[in-house]
Amino acid sequence: MEALRNDALVVRFGRGTLRIEHVRSQVSLCHEAQGFYGISFYGDNDLALDEVCRLAGKPNRELRTSTVERLRGAGFKLERRGRYPHLTLRFEAEPSDEELRAVEAEFDPPRKNPHPAD
Repeated sequence: MEALRNDALVVRFGRGTLRIEHVRSQVSLCHEAQGFYGISFYGDNDLALDEVCRLAGKPNRELRTSTVERLRGAGFKLERRGRYPHLTLRFEAEPSDEELRAVEAEFDPPRKNPHPAD
């Protein structure tokens, strides 16, 4: 499978899902369930926002977007993991608040999910 390209869209569902307290909780849950610290996203090469939303099937009314390039530029790595088009940002160790703020800073303001699942 082709590596994630810089122009690949990255989507995080939910308005407040990149707030420190929420992300810290998600990172901890990932560590408990998977054995590593991570955050879930959706996206892949050649997928438009509409396609990512349909494939992810999330009920959230809002979402935030970024790109692989922006996250890589901030020093983060994304990997495909789970059901397509799921992506995971994996941390080497438990992330600091500064690292979590750096992730949040790479995403655009919230916008409407064109296809919230019911």
